[in-house]
Amino acid sequence: MFRFLLSASLSFVMMSAFAQLAQEPINQPTNLRKDSYDKAWTFDVKFDPTTADGYLVLRSTQPIVASPLDGVAYTKGEGLGNAKVFSLGASSVVRVKEAAAGTDYYFAVYAYNITSTTVSTINYLQANPLTATVRSADNNYGNYYGAIDFSSSNVIVDLKNLINPHTKVEYADFTSTIVREFHERDTSNNRKVINCQYSNEYVLYSGNFGLGTYGYSREHRMAFSWINFSGIQRADFELTPEGCDIHALELVNNDVNFERSNFPFNDVVTSVYTYIAFKQGKDSRNKDAADVWGPRKGDVARALFYMMVCYNGKYGRNWGLSSLLSDADYQDLQKLIDMHYADLPDAFEKARHEYVYSKQGNRNPFIDFPNLVDCIDFSDLTLKGNCSQYVGVTQIQQQTKFMLYPQPASDLLNISFDAPVAEMAELTIFDLSGKLVTTAMVNIEAGAQNVQLSTVDLVPGYYLFSLQGNEISARGRFTVAK
Repeated sequence: MFRFLLSASLSFVMMSAFAQLAQEPINQPTNLRKDSYDKAWTFDVKFDPTTADGYLVLRSTQPIVASPLDGVAYTKGEGLGNAKVFSLGASSVVRVKEAAAGTDYYFAVYAYNITSTTVSTINYLQANPLTATVRSADNNYGNYYGAIDFSSSNVIVDLKNLINPHTKVEYADFTSTIVREFHERDTSNNRKVINCQYSNEYVLYSGNFGLGTYGYSREHRMAFSWINFSGIQRADFELTPEGCDIHALELVNNDVNFERSNFPFNDVVTSVYTYIAFKQGKDSRNKDAADVWGPRKGDVARALFYMMVCYNGKYGRNWGLSSLLSDADYQDLQKLIDMHYADLPDAFEKARHEYVYSKQGNRNPFIDFPNLVDCIDFSDLTLKGNCSQYVGVTQIQQQTKFMLYPQPASDLLNISFDAPVAEMAELTIFDLSGKLVTTAMVNIEAGAQNVQLSTVDLVPGYYLFSLQGNEISARGRFTVAK
């Protein structure tokens, strides 16, 4: 759903019947590649120019089939076929915003000539455009966790000391940082677009975005009243590190923010308020709850896990869920874990994570290591087991390639994935306490695989599975219900 906030006149000029086209360029540019500026959410591409007056640069997530029309001067952000215009000008270096982490982007560059400043004379060389595929940077923690011993009984404290203190980005700078540099996207007619992260409302506007001007605000995913241990005023809270931490702030519509209030997150079964993909109402326990847009459910859960670890001990208080204030009492911890696993970090969240890391200098461990939630009891921030088995690059990368269905399972669980090679792998099932339930060797063939696990003899509840071979390494969570 779009909400139009400010009209703008059409900015492209169609070819006049009397316009004389400029001479068509002789050659296309060559050698498109990444430049030195390379982030998960934005990067530069450059190419070797030719003698043309300028270049139209298109980007898409699919092979580009679009071709520009002579006499039409397109604008930055405008759609053209299955692509989007990212540049129209003489520069051979283009800043590409709006990237998601670890994503392949297709580019096509068309040289053009133009007579003086008369845009209706623009003439594109349409044959054999310069094309290339560029992959954006992925989520990359490098050696950030190098000093952490994940097998240590002190790992929660060590993680807290790693991620806090960090560089503070002031609450008042939210718009000038993450909104304009990350959320804001170019679109047609010299306008821009952002969207509400709880409802998925899209807002079109011209000029500079302002929170109050366009009816948006900064939502604390961990509600102020849950962590106001000192009993301070809201304005004073926003000056504290926990009150302006971008890892836990979200860009949302004012009405949605108001309706979320300080309610816990859960599935709403009886709606009191609905706005596009956001609902507020009663959960299955008849408690007030906020239900956010599906692709942000896991993001919310991981933000809360981060806040509990990051600020644990501040004001002399335990920041485990059972020790928080106000309506935190009604937050179902298992529901947060379910939200986390049902919506694992996607390319958008990873790009956002890298952006916040660039500003604050700290990371959210539960984005880098999603399975880490299984060794921590977030009710009181104590360990449930050895965390070292829940971290590792290969394991996490493989995790996102597995699909488990049905969820919940009653008699049979399917584990589907693409195997790089044929091999024998060990399938192991644990309950949430870490107790071994069953194990079996599975013959894996190369290519598409579907491993079936009987759940007939499993009591209802939550389980962890591990599938381990030489090339396959993955863990996941599933639910059994009769």
